[in-house]
Parts: sequence; structure tokens; C-alpha cells
Amino acid sequence: LHLSLRRQRQMCIRDRFIDGVQKGSSGSSTAALNLGTTINLNGDASGNYRWSGAMQDFRIYNGVAKYTANFTPPSAILS
Repeated sequence: LHLSLRRQRQMCIRDRFIDGVQKGSSGSSTAALNLGTTINLNGDASGNYRWSGAMQDFRIYNGVAKYTANFTPPSAILS
């Protein structure tokens, strides 16, 4: 499974791509987007919804949108 999430702050856009296919988008040009400063990778802030699997090649890009349209996911480990 290849999962990509994108957040574009100025237009408050949030996109989700699963295996290279956009599965959802939401946003508003007038609503403020504040996701806070905490990222929870193994459940929510209360310890619920625990992840029981493995993650590989986890990356955060700041200031660049890696994917903005459907794409072919990498077939090899990223370097």
C-alpha cells in the first residue's frame, strides 16, 4: 500500500492518494486550516486507533507538493 497525503495551507486543501490514485480532496479558500503541531503515527493523542503494522520510507516534505495528481507509485525502495 502506498499512501500519500498533501496539505496546501494557503487554499486549505487536503488530498489523499492511495496507490497513486486520488481518493479524496477537501478544502476551502476561506476557512483557516490549523492541524496543530503534533503528528501521531501510532494512534490518536488519546492512545486510540493503534497501528499494528510496519511503515517503510516515511517522509515529510515541507514547502513542496510531491504529488498533486494521480501518479505511478515507486516500485522500489526510495533512496
